[in-house]
Amino acid sequence: MLLTGNIHCYADDSTGDALYTGHANISRENIAEYRNKLVSEVESLLNKVSDWGRLNLVQFNPQKTQVCALTAKKNPFVVSPQFQGTPLLASVSIGILGVEISSDVQFRGHLEEKAKLASKKLGVLSRAGQYFMPTHRLQLCKAHVWPHMEYCSHLWAGAPQCQLLPLDRIQRRAARIVDDRTLSDRLDSLALRRDVASLCIFFRIYHGECSEELFTAGHMRKLKVAQRAMERAMLGVSLRDKLRNEDIRSRTRITDIAQLISKLKWQWAGHIARRTDNRWGRKVLEWQPRTGRRSVGRPPTRWSDDLVRHAGSRWMQVAQDHALWHSLGEAYVQQWTCEGL
Repeated sequence: MLLTGNIHCYADDSTGDALYTGHANISRENIAEYRNKLVSEVESLLNKVSDWGRLNLVQFNPQKTQVCALTAKKNPFVVSPQFQGTPLLASVSIGILGVEISSDVQFRGHLEEKAKLASKKLGVLSRAGQYFMPTHRLQLCKAHVWPHMEYCSHLWAGAPQCQLLPLDRIQRRAARIVDDRTLSDRLDSLALRRDVASLCIFFRIYHGECSEELFTAGHMRKLKVAQRAMERAMLGVSLRDKLRNEDIRSRTRITDIAQLISKLKWQWAGHIARRTDNRWGRKVLEWQPRTGRRSVGRPPTRWSDDLVRHAGSRWMQVAQDHALWHSLGEAYVQQWTCEGL
């Protein structure tokens, strides 16, 4: 596997990304400069992929390679990168793991397609419904219709209500097909289930139960920016009000997300290290899954890497001393909550 931070792999699907951050009043000249630099980064990334394929006897088809520029700017993205000498034209949307995202970061096409597919399957169930009991019809709806209307809902749950209404109509139609009020009344609304799914994702991020990829300065910064946006929404203020973050935080009294995530991880690491009941948590930390020589490239990031950097390679022995571990934890938390992160 090609170990590069900007390439994300899932099964045989690989996605590379590059980005730049601008502001609302940026000039067209600066936009063009940033976009040219962005294309150069993408081409450099594709060259690494091509070199890796050449070394490992893997051939890539540039004609099947998709590229999409996700931007809120209205002027079109005309610059196109090249992959193995073939120019890649930016498409209006891109599909990633079953989710269609348009270049303006909207999910209209994805929601329309999923609503049509769910409606089609519901039509088949309606025609065959006379051969099933109400409980069976409900189970078929949950197994074959609901997944289309809920997959990755935490990504598109904030879409305009007009784009979500077709899904709600399909749910009401499904309740009529089930034809049993006692069963259909037990179903939670799709809006509620979308809120629960989003809260589950937020809970895992907020309490540090997330991928190690989030424990980087870039991802932590994005989480803090998102948290500040949520706090402004709670207070009904905007960036135009020009309120200091400290003033907003004093009114919401919410703990900084980076501080909480790092603090919980440090506490959990100490708890696992001090366990003596032979549970899986300790075994997984000490497990060495690889045998023989490892593959070429940077070693994969491990959950304990930043613990080793702050407490040393014998951090599990250091964690036996509660007072020492607590004092080291304060410095560990400080790195994620320092100004400018």
